[in-house]
Amino acid sequence: MKETFRRPLGATLIAGACFAAGLAGIVAFWAAWPRTSNASPLAALFALMWSCTYVVTAILTWRRSRFAAPAFLAAIGLLVFPVFFIVPGGRL
Repeated sequence: MKETFRRPLGATLIAGACFAAGLAGIVAFWAAWPRTSNASPLAALFALMWSCTYVVTAILTWRRSRFAAPAFLAAIGLLVFPVFFIVPGGRL
């Protein structure tokens, strides 16, 4: 008796999109890493944290874990944080 492990299309698309966003974040980390000694690595470390969160979200979604939803909310929440610095006086 052969079992097939078929995943829903929506879960596959969300996992793929989160994984692509995580890879884009790793590229942003490399691009934002300071090349001089008087620059701060804060943006690069934030990009690394963001990309790791998205990669973990993709893995948890792919494995159909019950922690996938909280990881997705954390990944979206990390995107909301810089909005306060980009948009002055912005509200949630």
